[in-house]
Amino acid sequence: MGRPGGGTTRRRFLQGLGALGGAAAVYHGAGALGLLKMKSAQAAMADYPAGTGTGHSVVVIGAGVAGICAAWHLARAGFAVTVLEANARPGGRNFTIRDGDSFAEVGGPVQTARFVQNSYPDGTPVPVPTYANCGAGRIGAHSALVLDYCRRFGTRLEPYQFYSASALLQSDRAFGGRPMPMRQIRHNLRGEIAEMLATNVQQKGLDAPLTKEDRDRFLAMLQQFGDLRSLPDGRYLFDQTERAGFLIDPIAGLEAGEPMPAVSLREILQSDFWNHKLFQQLSYRWQATLVQPVGGMDMLWRNMLRQEMPDGRILADRMRLQSPVAEIRNRDDGVTVVTEAGEQLDAAFCISTIAPPQLAERVQGLEPPVVAALADVPYEPCVTMAAQFDNRFWESDSRTTGRILGGISWTDGVTDQLWYPSSEFFTTHGVMRICYNFDRTAAAFGALSPSERLDAAIAQGEKFHPGLFARHIMRESAVSVAWHRMPYFIGIGVYEDYYADGEVDPNRGNLDRYRFLKTRFPAGRLHLAGDYFSLVPGWMDGALESAEQAVSQIVHQVRSR
Repeated sequence: MGRPGGGTTRRRFLQGLGALGGAAAVYHGAGALGLLKMKSAQAAMADYPAGTGTGHSVVVIGAGVAGICAAWHLARAGFAVTVLEANARPGGRNFTIRDGDSFAEVGGPVQTARFVQNSYPDGTPVPVPTYANCGAGRIGAHSALVLDYCRRFGTRLEPYQFYSASALLQSDRAFGGRPMPMRQIRHNLRGEIAEMLATNVQQKGLDAPLTKEDRDRFLAMLQQFGDLRSLPDGRYLFDQTERAGFLIDPIAGLEAGEPMPAVSLREILQSDFWNHKLFQQLSYRWQATLVQPVGGMDMLWRNMLRQEMPDGRILADRMRLQSPVAEIRNRDDGVTVVTEAGEQLDAAFCISTIAPPQLAERVQGLEPPVVAALADVPYEPCVTMAAQFDNRFWESDSRTTGRILGGISWTDGVTDQLWYPSSEFFTTHGVMRICYNFDRTAAAFGALSPSERLDAAIAQGEKFHPGLFARHIMRESAVSVAWHRMPYFIGIGVYEDYYADGEVDPNRGNLDRYRFLKTRFPAGRLHLAGDYFSLVPGWMDGALESAEQAVSQIVHQVRSR
């Protein structure tokens, strides 16, 4: 948004902010014109008659959300389904950890969660076992299909607070390193912008011809938007008001309280938080309040695995854990899958949900450009870390923020995010996600030992909550997951440039890889599924949508024979 050596002008800054609203308008406008396929909240999951797949077998590689969903549909439709999962647990990147659960990264030590069961102040235990989500963490209101599955399988939901006005922004290069409440920063930014606009409108600036009536109405709107004060000379002034919150709340009697001090536009711009974190909840998929399954994100797929199939067995009976795949031979009449243990499975169809580069290393029978395109799909490093605290100080400490009841605090430090729990308020213990970082930061952070990561996270946490974070964290409870170092994973998800626009070159798979792969699959009897094989990467929506698509393609192939 800035020019080399020239800084950021006010006009350019306002134009950049306007682009945020424009993106949402374009998205919804495209949907209204039929250029995007947008499911309604009443969208029903696919359903097929029980005998559809009789006499046909399918091997599903990977027991993440996409693999489990595909297996459920196929088994219900009468297909003979085998799910091969390389790890000792199902769920994939939908990974919820409870007390006593253990795991290890490749070449790393075994980590075991040590959680104390949470309780109410009177000693009554909280009915839900303590948990930490170390992968998928929330479900959006846009997630029509996910919500449909939750409803179908009786998965209880509760609010998840994504945005809290009391949450904090912390940067070592701005505000003197002090954590600043989101409410205070946003209020000051709105006020500065409104004052700029009011001045320009009064001077007939911004190149916009307005009638006097238009100007009066627009100025009245800006006065409300920015909480501006009208001066006797007709000018409008942004001044600090109660919208920014209070250092000391007003109480009964004559005590007026002490409002938050003003924050300059220069400091806000210097922090760079306006570039992403300050406005993320304005994005279509990031409403201020989302939802989460009660008891952990894994409750949905666990409920799916308990489902009884037409033959009387439950879906989990179709799954083979610790069965990594060594080779996939794709033929015109079927697919042969060979495990690392040497077992050979011949099936009429195969759905691969593993990362495309992993598939490229194992598959035979595909054209070289297709294999190259699979191998070239880029995955993003990510480290997520959670720990339990023996005091929920963030819900009662109002020294800088007002009490924090859920939401996310942000930093430009190594840990990036701090997620406060969105349930069990004012109980004795709480689990926070104390790190959620990506890309090069995650690659460097993931190279540290779990103990070193914890030390760094505590140091950052102290910047948010000095004197409290380190005192109340339960070190023995901390678990960290570097997804790019986990067995049979290569990252948390695909980079955005996987979806970059460009012409599809049939001889090179690295141009517009997603569209290229969509034109090449299914490849005979081999199908793909996973959030990467959708336009909603990183969300369960994409995993479920792609699974339904793969199943529908298999059903079509069966019916077309």
